Amino acid sequence: MQIAPLAPSTEIGQPLHGFGPWQDFVTANFPWLDLSSERRSEFDACAGIRTYGPRSISTIAANECRVTRPERAARRSDVGYLKLMWQRSGRMLVEQDGTSTQLQRGMATICDTGRPYRLW
Repeated sequence: MQIAPLAPSTEIGQPLHGFGPWQDFVTANFPWLDLSSERRSEFDACAGIRTYGPRSISTIAANECRVTRPERAARRSDVGYLKLMWQRSGRMLVEQDGTSTQLQRGMATICDTGRPYRLW
């Protein structure tokens, strides 16, 4: 196995103003997710992706929204992928298999992308 070196970065990514551009970014880069937000017109996010061979690292800063990977989507996806979420600021609730946790700055968790999960 070859390990790709990770260079330190302060790169924030591309700004996304409005919920439509955020949906477009997520659909293009993270297929099979459902998104919703109560603040669609005021929504802002900043997202970047770096690819290292078959692996990638995403940096996302966004207003409050809900991200769901429903059962139908999990069944259609490739199995064997894990999503590591490291909360660098703010907070996020994560739920999978009936277990939920609240991530705060400095905390991390892992989701199996082959099973349904929710983030909000």
